[in-house]
Amino acid sequence: MRLIFSSDYITDTVLLDDQNRQVYATTSSTFGRHTEVLKFDSGASGPSKLATLDFHNWTSDMITLRGREMMAKDYIDKPSWTSSRRVFSTANRDAFEWVPETFGNTWSLHLLNGPQVGRSHSRSLGLMGPTQHPPYLEFSDDPRVLSSLDELIVTYVYLRIKQEKQRRNRANHSAAHRHRGMAMGGAAGANNIMLMQGGMGGGMGGGMSGGMGGGMGC
Repeated sequence: MRLIFSSDYITDTVLLDDQNRQVYATTSSTFGRHTEVLKFDSGASGPSKLATLDFHNWTSDMITLRGREMMAKDYIDKPSWTSSRRVFSTANRDAFEWVPETFGNTWSLHLLNGPQVGRSHSRSLGLMGPTQHPPYLEFSDDPRVLSSLDELIVTYVYLRIKQEKQRRNRANHSAAHRHRGMAMGGAAGANNIMLMQGGMGGGMGGGMSGGMGGGMGC
């Protein structure tokens, strides 16, 4: 099964199947702190709200799925402090894990301690391969996957948005650190110039006073 993203922005996009039918969508607030995941059911006049994702700086993120509110860290578990894997169990009691690749935005989906059953694909411009394609999600036809598809989509959307937020925060922190370093370097340079000017002024003043005093004394 393949679901194709209508845009590169995970916060505001539509997921389409191979027949170009809308299956899921995301929409977010202006500042990206609140995202809704919508689902298009066959025969319905419009989408229904599947989940809401609320992102917070100082408290736990919240995920509300089919009306059930959960702390994100309780629903999507990080096995260890250094682990990049994210483990969760669906309503069907099937356990999965999303695993990010070291570089890029690609994630792979596995049954917990089992085979790979899904994968994300970034947009390809066809420069390094035979064809170009938009970003998409690919899932196996395993019944455990298809019956848990709603939760697989919600967890993927949450993890991708979280990943992008963390990258922006790191970039902003690095930029602020460089700015502070440049400011400190500039202040140190100014102080050195002032010290040099003070030393030169003192030396000239002392030399002139001494010379003039000596001449007058003679």
